[in-house]
Amino acid sequence: MARTSNEKLFDLYLRHQIRLQGLSKKQERQLIKLMNKADAKLNRTVTARLRALGPGKLKLGAFRKEVNLLRKEIIALVGQKIGEVIGDVAEIELAAGKNFIESAVPIEFNAKAPDPATVQATLRRAAFGGDEMALTLTKWMQQLTTADSNRIMGAVAAGLQNGEDIEQIVRRVGNATALTRNNVNALVRTAVNHASNTARNEVFKANSDIITALRWVSTLDGRTSAICRARDGDVGPVPGKEYPAGTTWTLDPPEAQPPAHVRCRSIKVAVLDGEGIDDTLGNRPFVRDTRTRRVREKNFREDAHKKVGDEAWKKMSPADRNGMIRDMRRDWVKTNVGTAPAGTTYEQWLRQQPRSFQNEVLGVEKAKMWRDPDNNLTMDNFVDSLGRERTIAEMQRLYDI
Repeated sequence: MARTSNEKLFDLYLRHQIRLQGLSKKQERQLIKLMNKADAKLNRTVTARLRALGPGKLKLGAFRKEVNLLRKEIIALVGQKIGEVIGDVAEIELAAGKNFIESAVPIEFNAKAPDPATVQATLRRAAFGGDEMALTLTKWMQQLTTADSNRIMGAVAAGLQNGEDIEQIVRRVGNATALTRNNVNALVRTAVNHASNTARNEVFKANSDIITALRWVSTLDGRTSAICRARDGDVGPVPGKEYPAGTTWTLDPPEAQPPAHVRCRSIKVAVLDGEGIDDTLGNRPFVRDTRTRRVREKNFREDAHKKVGDEAWKKMSPADRNGMIRDMRRDWVKTNVGTAPAGTTYEQWLRQQPRSFQNEVLGVEKAKMWRDPDNNLTMDNFVDSLGRERTIAEMQRLYDI
């Protein structure tokens, strides 16, 4: 059975989001390489100062200035790189969003594209991270810099107070910078999700005449947050679109936008409006059958006539005939455009995808484990309690595979 436009659009966006998460991981690895070099330089600095002065003679005030200079430099570079990633993701998303809508609808047309400069400006101004912790990228980097410096100095001070040797103090510093690296990972993932959803939202706003609502889709493949699990499948309005008075939404609040929190992977997907598509796109040929609007309307009239028969058709008023034709059009819309896929979890969706895509998402060996019915594995098994991905060896040991 052919997929409806909404089913196709759902698939396109979910596949795209998974690949964006892969992009996030790639960026994380590149930034962590930079951080590792900076951490090694910091460790050498701490070691050199302690050896030169002796742990008991290190002046923390002067040392803090030196640490601040070292760490501000690396974190500023990280912030610059994340800003570049955000811009690139938005550019990718604008092109993808236009392409996805054009690919999904059953009529040839040109989707509207938002102004890229306006989207980039919106990204620079926008705060992200969820309702409880929404900051601009600049504020995030300032907070990261302060927290990093305080942790490092706290580690050195605690080591000196406890009378620890140089190796022990350096180990404390390493633990402090490991937390910063973890925060950078979280920030990259959150920033990429923020950029993609912001740009995607602008595409939806630009094409709101053929979009009836936006559906929240959560990646239910592990320790999904309570808020995202609760919102999965809920629908809200297209920003800026006018709706009839009294319109109700299942999304709470209706205007909620991903990311809902740090490391959020949720997205919003457009729900195409079948009648809006038919009313808006004018005399354009179908992708599936290449009919023009004029021919299509003629066929709807012929189908309505055939349905009631010659005698009944002759007795009908023009208004009744138009009503029948409208019913034919709506049947076509229902069949071809459809409604948003409902009640499907991420895992159920992934099991319906080709093996090649499952392998791309999970990796060949993990996908093989997951598909084997004897293993009885679900997505929850692939991550630990902190949401970190388990290795193949860990999977084999934990589940006796």
